[in-house]
Amino acid sequence: MSENEIKRSCIRFRYHSKVGAKKDFKFFDKEINLRETTNFPPYATIIRILNTSEQDDKAKSLTHEMFIKLKEIRVKYGKDFYFLEAMKSPVTKIKGKFRYQILLRFNKFNETEILEDVYHVLNNYKSKHVTTFVEINPLSLS
Repeated sequence: MSENEIKRSCIRFRYHSKVGAKKDFKFFDKEINLRETTNFPPYATIIRILNTSEQDDKAKSLTHEMFIKLKEIRVKYGKDFYFLEAMKSPVTKIKGKFRYQILLRFNKFNETEILEDVYHVLNNYKSKHVTTFVEINPLSLS
């Protein structure tokens, strides 16, 4: 983490701490309104699928195959599916393992059905060379 990122993080923490100490809920009202308007949790669900492997091509290939199948789920749920994208993880390599991720964001009201469909797709892609992690509403995307 760079020095500027640390400073920004500390400033945000101090601001949130001051707001909480004053019991000023205007911040909360603004934040929750923004989340509702932009379809972010708690009004939507975010799933992060992370594939890691010592072989870059294996992780990338499996991520691409999963992404193609997950597109079918996006079509099935139409406007209730807000976002689907595959990409390199922001931290591209840890302890010699390459990392790729797929991010999904969808309507909270269809969460159970969509999660079942997502897990059904993922269960068809098991590999001894790639480890897959699934996070629901992750705190960090790195």
